[in-house]
Amino acid sequence: MEYIIRNCPNCGATIDIDSNQESMRCNYCNSIVYNKQALSENEGAPRHFNHAHYNAPVQPAKRPMSKLAMGILIALASVGVLFIVLMIVANVVDWDAIENNVVIEEIEYPARGPFARDVESRETHTLSPGEAFTFDDFEVIIGEAYEWRIVEHFSDQSPIHGLDAIRVPITVINLSEESRSFNNSNAIFRVYGPAGMCVSSSTVTTLFREDYNIFEAPSVRSGVTISDRYIHFLYDGDGYYHITFSMWNEAWEVEMFIER
Repeated sequence: MEYIIRNCPNCGATIDIDSNQESMRCNYCNSIVYNKQALSENEGAPRHFNHAHYNAPVQPAKRPMSKLAMGILIALASVGVLFIVLMIVANVVDWDAIENNVVIEEIEYPARGPFARDVESRETHTLSPGEAFTFDDFEVIIGEAYEWRIVEHFSDQSPIHGLDAIRVPITVINLSEESRSFNNSNAIFRVYGPAGMCVSSSTVTTLFREDYNIFEAPSVRSGVTISDRYIHFLYDGDGYYHITFSMWNEAWEVEMFIER
């Protein structure tokens, strides 16, 4: 048997082919190497394609995108989104007003809030100043003495700037077994004026936060009493005011008469 040395046209590997064999498969890359000499000798003889023994050359598999490339692509997309957001903010925000400490108010705060007094949807306990009541693991006492304040809003164009406000003393005791802040209570705090409309708001509380407001008191340990603190609300005429602490099914109201 005579052999002919050929090189694989695909990978260049050296292959020994039988001189009478028309083709042979490369042991390295699985490609077919043809013997030109045997083909020329057998020219004219009937030939057919043998599907059973033919294997197409193996194509290299597509490599998936690496994690590094995927991370870079995501980072570039995030930077693009952030750039668009910054452009939108730059066009919307009035930076000159911010630099000059001018607050642009889109919401006006009326002297009377939008919440009307509701005493029918839950069990309501009515008390007088000086009486203690317990809710949400706090004991609360609303004092009788009240004082007058003037609302000094950071914008003199605000509808509540210059209005009369009332400061009422409050004492609370932490009855729970853990440290808690009265500001984190689950109760809803509101004050209703003589007309039955809400005269307290987070805006008023914020404006008097330096006036020993109760909602600015720090967290205290179990059994500790917080005293010398106050609640603030707007004056809405002489008459009875209802200082209300509400849970979902129960409420406590301290009824206090206030006159100028």
